[in-house]
Amino acid sequence: MPNPTHDINELKRRMQGAIQLLKQELGGLRTGRASAGLLEPVQVEAYGTHMPLNQVATVRRRRDLVKVAHKYAEAARVAVRHVRRDGLDVLKKLEKDHKISEDDGKRSSEQVQKATDEMISEVDKMLATKEKEILTV
Repeated sequence: MPNPTHDINELKRRMQGAIQLLKQELGGLRTGRASAGLLEPVQVEAYGTHMPLNQVATVRRRRDLVKVAHKYAEAARVAVRHVRRDGLDVLKKLEKDHKISEDDGKRSSEQVQKATDEMISEVDKMLATKEKEILTV
């Protein structure tokens, strides 16, 4: 790169920070891996009839956890996009000040976008994995 103030590796490092935070947050979402069979003998009255407790509570709780996971993933996507915006702003300023050529600016912008796409894809994969884990009984 012709200018040391723009570093794609620094942007990738910052994006990776958002991914690490997402991993930490998703790791905190526990599905309570105790067997659902533990609650089978417990009957409760719900909706005017007696039914097993596990049928009443676990499905709703799991859906709530999936919603929380989606919120965490969206926050990570937003963080990655903020890093992209910061990188593109630096490139525009360098281009405006004639410190880099238009071609170098375009090439660097494409690198920033490619890194962003990779990170967003990683967030989506992590979310899909966690969602599958949460919904598995």
